[in-house]
Amino acid sequence: MASHGKGFDDSMASQCLSCHLKALCLPRDLTSEQFGTLGRIVDAPVRLDKRECLVQQGTIFRHLYTVRTGSFKQVTDGANSETLLTALYLPGDIIGFDAIGPGHYPGTIVA
Repeated sequence: MASHGKGFDDSMASQCLSCHLKALCLPRDLTSEQFGTLGRIVDAPVRLDKRECLVQQGTIFRHLYTVRTGSFKQVTDGANSETLLTALYLPGDIIGFDAIGPGHYPGTIVA
């Protein structure tokens, strides 16, 4: 499983400000003070190789993820030993909303 970053520093702040997807992730009227607050709760980017797993089905919910580049698929193991493709995520999509309510990720997310 991918390792998660330790924090949000100035270099990451500049990455966010120059990212072409920032309009999808950041509110337009974010002040510098609010941006600093956001920076304290956002983890470093997670980089995955093709077919690498972001989270396993049933893992306790801890993070929302935003897809910056590439794509992800969510596969769910069914009751009859079958694997179902239950979601696709493209750049700008947010991964993990379906895990907030139940408290765990309903499927395995693969790059």
